[in-house]
Amino acid sequence: MNSQKIKDLSLQIDKLKRLRDEELGSIDLESDLSLETNVKSMDTYYNARQFKELANTAAMVFQLCKAKSVLQKTFESALNEHASMPPGIKIPHFWNPPENSYFRYRVPIVISAMSGVGKSTLARNIVVNNIMRKIPTVYVTNEDTMAEALIGIYTIHVKLNTGSSLSFQEVEMWLHETKKGNPKYKELSQNVHRFSSMIKKYLAIIEAPEWSMSSILLGIERCENEFGEPVQCAILDYVQLVEPESRDNAKEIRHQMIAKSRMWKNYAKTKNIVPIIISQLNDDGRTAESTQFEKDAGQWFTIERERDKDTEQLSEMVTIKVKKGRRTGTGKMECAMDGKSGAFIHRPGWCPPKENLYAD
Repeated sequence: MNSQKIKDLSLQIDKLKRLRDEELGSIDLESDLSLETNVKSMDTYYNARQFKELANTAAMVFQLCKAKSVLQKTFESALNEHASMPPGIKIPHFWNPPENSYFRYRVPIVISAMSGVGKSTLARNIVVNNIMRKIPTVYVTNEDTMAEALIGIYTIHVKLNTGSSLSFQEVEMWLHETKKGNPKYKELSQNVHRFSSMIKKYLAIIEAPEWSMSSILLGIERCENEFGEPVQCAILDYVQLVEPESRDNAKEIRHQMIAKSRMWKNYAKTKNIVPIIISQLNDDGRTAESTQFEKDAGQWFTIERERDKDTEQLSEMVTIKVKKGRRTGTGKMECAMDGKSGAFIHRPGWCPPKENLYAD
């Protein structure tokens, strides 16, 4: 028998066991000071007839011997990892935000408003902002069709880049008439088609009627195949129309909403992505069906517009309130909304500045 070889093999086995235990998060119980302290205290509790404390300590000893520990990062590695992650995507400057305002990465973001105020319109303004900044974005819609979303994005893009206000109905009419064979709007219709081809590199639209949250997250993940790079922003419009998971069908609506919110939050924490959900507001100013979305949110924005008591028309002025801003603080932004195009702009009547053709 080769004793030296056996000794060397035993050392290798011990080393591999340590590596395995570190990977699993196990702690060497012989050197576990917390276990030793709890075991020693049991005798004291027994002699003092403090049986409740004894029972609690015995339960802790059981857990320390049984459960796997979770290895934590070092302070240095945590700071270095955070430093390598950019803060997020800048909030559109058209909204007149404070300097260095971001939609944060890895933070669940909720944008909510009462019905008809402009939730989907704001979502499309974010989409256009991202297209202009060449940020790979997924827009998930379970309320509108892909074509409707594209037309809305087109009118906003035209306003922000040229100053021309086109309504949804105008662009829709171009497409309808051209399809009928009317040559009058052929060139205008082709502009819309050229635009949709141009933005494919940075925008994917998912029609998700009656999709569950797990199906939506899988759809977002697969869009990396279209872009050839990771998705940087995902917008879900809107969350109350997301179907429950099959396992949650029998549960109350509130519990279904909690499950959806937690799934979105857990997904957001694992990706360098800006995750935005659009939500309906109740009359009491809280997110509809369940307040879990705002509780889980790292950033919560609400959109408000005054309504004329006589005409029932909404004001063109928009107030965007930051009601919750983990890492960013709270406050508000004020801008205007171009009624025809849906573009959020600096102020009423704003147009993009023209280039100085005679500049040196």
